[in-house]
Amino acid sequence: MNSYSKQNAITQRLGLLQNHYSKFHNHPTAKVCIWFLEADEYSMIEQFLNVESSIDASSPDLFIKFFTPFKREKNYSKSLVTELKMLVERYRNNDKTTGVEIKWQPLKAPSEFQNTPVEFTYNFSAFGKGLENLTASVVAFLNPTEVRDFKKLEKWIAQSIKSDIQDNVRLMIVDFIDNQQFHKLQKQFPELVMTIKPDLQMTEAMKELALAGGSNNPGTQFQVHFIELSKAATKGNMEQVETCANRAMEIAVAEGWLHLQVAVYQAVGSGYLSKKNYNKALTKFESSIRIAKTSFRQGEKIGGTLLANALFAKGAVLVNQQNYEEALSIFEEIVPVTQKDENHHLTMEAYRMIGFCQEKNKAHRAAFDSYIKAMETGELLDEAIQPNTTLPDTGETLLKLNDKHFNDLQKEKWIEERMKRLLGEDWKSKSLVNQ
Repeated sequence: MNSYSKQNAITQRLGLLQNHYSKFHNHPTAKVCIWFLEADEYSMIEQFLNVESSIDASSPDLFIKFFTPFKREKNYSKSLVTELKMLVERYRNNDKTTGVEIKWQPLKAPSEFQNTPVEFTYNFSAFGKGLENLTASVVAFLNPTEVRDFKKLEKWIAQSIKSDIQDNVRLMIVDFIDNQQFHKLQKQFPELVMTIKPDLQMTEAMKELALAGGSNNPGTQFQVHFIELSKAATKGNMEQVETCANRAMEIAVAEGWLHLQVAVYQAVGSGYLSKKNYNKALTKFESSIRIAKTSFRQGEKIGGTLLANALFAKGAVLVNQQNYEEALSIFEEIVPVTQKDENHHLTMEAYRMIGFCQEKNKAHRAAFDSYIKAMETGELLDEAIQPNTTLPDTGETLLKLNDKHFNDLQKEKWIEERMKRLLGEDWKSKSLVNQ
């Protein structure tokens, strides 16, 4: 038996990804890599990037992950440069003595390239060229935490390619077989875009690990069932979802894994929500709330986040049902939980949804006050991420609410000045309220 066959299932699949990537790396013209994945293969891309960022890397390229949300096309490049600046500053602060010197500082792109993809690739290229020991490419893995419009993101990537991406820069994205978003790039740029469909068969990998670990390996057994649950959910097969959920839940309960019990209920609830079966979704989310409350009361570190997310999920169903009164009480329940954890982002979102429900119930003064609390909480966030949250939307909503119901010119001026101080003169361009 050769050494490759002796490797475990995950290591084998990591090797496949490395082999696939080497073809992209060695391709003479390719500038954009699209990983075309089954839903359960994404975690292996994360593992691939983790390994390639370590001393065990197989590629000479330098990979940088970017999570900036894609909300508005013209702001995306500037937000990516801001994220790169934050990553560099964090690196400099953590590696003052032993780290590699990074000479890059944010550069102002030529005026004709402002608010275009070149604004980012220009800076990213300069960042790579400033690393003395890097002789290969810098690869930007664009993985936005939120995408408001995938067609516009695809257009942004196409514009990057048309603008002649710098020689030392490459882009990497993921797309999913069951929910393909980037339809045109490969056809539009056959010599510059490489689509890789790794076909990792992750369910089989989990089964191999389970067999290797034996029946006394509950963690691996749980993973097998949860992966099968997720695959069934993407196909809308709720009968199979329930079967896999029951098997996964038996293990999570036996092991006392509260966070995984919550995860199972959340996954099943989301499956029903996607099918617009609101009653069953509510039942599952309510079960997840009960367990998350136990975790929170027991002082588990992630208990607050578990509970807040479970409550948000139930609130979302109630909003879909236009049951704003009950949804309001759910969002109000989130605030003390997230405040205790000092999770300003979730607290801001809770206040915003409270305001939304109050507005729907025509309690306009109460809604205005809640949106103000959302704005004030947003001020506590890191200024670099504020433009990419719902904070601009909250400011715009406050102005609309004031104009429609109160017509308080002093309050209008106060809101405008506060938002400009937080987000800059062009803060309204970051809002999606009027789009």
